Amino acid sequence: RRRARSACVPGAMGCGASSKSRCVAVSDGKAGAMEPVISSKAQAAQEKRKAQEAREAEKARHARDNLDYHSTMKFLLKVPLLQRLPADQHPMLATGCERVSFDAGDIIIKQGDVGTDFFILVDGEAAVLVEAGEGGAQAQVAVLSSGDYFGEKALLEDEPRAASIRAEGSVTALTLSRE
Repeated sequence: RRRARSACVPGAMGCGASSKSRCVAVSDGKAGAMEPVISSKAQAAQEKRKAQEAREAEKARHARDNLDYHSTMKFLLKVPLLQRLPADQHPMLATGCERVSFDAGDIIIKQGDVGTDFFILVDGEAAVLVEAGEGGAQAQVAVLSSGDYFGEKALLEDEPRAASIRAEGSVTALTLSRE
């Protein structure tokens, strides 16, 4: 088999090289089988650029994680229940929390289900609904807002949920799992 070489214009039809790469198109004689051969300098520059972009993306992710951690710590210190914990436990608690979001009408927890998660409302409001008897109508008994919590029994025991919690609007919460 004979391979033909021809110069190509990067970015032109049939050439897969970027407009910044110098290449030579190599053909094996078949129509439409042109493949760019990128120079080693261009390839090294491209790999260096990709590595730099990856480092920058990782750095940005760490900055976001750090900001999330600090905002979580600051918020948790305002929750009366958690203020009783020793100060050295707060970082561990903040690290274990996950931020979750719910839309209006979403059922966050359902009465009767066995749960493993404890929730602390950060933003929004949620209704506490209790079902009167099996298959009975639900009655709203309370409204929870920022700093309120529910599901604490799920961290300690395998008891069914005592009430359902429904998002009344957009809700953001921190959750801590027993697992």
